[in-house]
Amino acid sequence: MYTENLNKEITTITVTCDSYLDLLPNFFTLYKKYSNLPEPLIIGETKSLEGYDIFTAGDKPWGERIYNSLKRIKTEYILFTLEDYYFTTYVDKYIQESLRILKLKNFDKVALISNSHFRGYKLAYTDIPNFYQMLPNCNNLATLQLGIWKKESFEKVLDPAYSPWDFEIKGREALLDDKCGILDPNKELVFNFARKGKNLSDGWKEFLTKEKLTYK
Repeated sequence: MYTENLNKEITTITVTCDSYLDLLPNFFTLYKKYSNLPEPLIIGETKSLEGYDIFTAGDKPWGERIYNSLKRIKTEYILFTLEDYYFTTYVDKYIQESLRILKLKNFDKVALISNSHFRGYKLAYTDIPNFYQMLPNCNNLATLQLGIWKKESFEKVLDPAYSPWDFEIKGREALLDDKCGILDPNKELVFNFARKGKNLSDGWKEFLTKEKLTYK
């Protein structure tokens, strides 16, 4: 269980848009089922959804909406999520371990990625089991996969004009001198429910059936 002090250290941000709001109910169900994290800051566009507190940042570029919302965050660290990152298992111990590493090793970000997705990543072993440092020539330094960032490092990468793809591709240049790592949980922590264009991922029906959820 998270302590009050730990809750003061990290803020979850969940980025969405008007056309993806219908993915939020299942996101929240699984977020609450599999974590003791505090309520996330939901960053949207112009529309609200009954029952959910959404920061409607306006009809603006993706980067500008997040940039403006970061002023509301007082914690040193942020957990980055999207509305289609559906938790599949209990995540608290991985969040706690990531925070421990960030402080112990003075890292700028720790992504939570299973080794089944390491293809293409350029990594170095560390003295911590299942923890790897991304090398400067790794193209994935600014990956937006589930992960914890120092807020100041995230802000340094973010340009208000960026799309998510700009952030990952152009933004990596801002991290070349920073320390980015991956903690391998040896399992999938999230099911990426929707892909680009809101095409639902293979296996989505089976996943919802397992979790006793529905999506129309």
